Amino acid sequence: MLTHALLAFVNFETADHLRNEHQVPAARLQSTWADLVRRVSRADESHGNSEES
Repeated sequence: MLTHALLAFVNFETADHLRNEHQVPAARLQSTWADLVRRVSRADESHGNSEES
């Protein structure tokens, strides 16, 4: 379910708009997306659901 929620806001048109209209480099889009996924996936750790527990 989380995957669908995250991907709902990502499409080619959005990335194209950010790259062309706002001159956001592809590397920044990629690193920002990876950071978002990392932050969201850490939410489970704070509730004791991590595999390390």
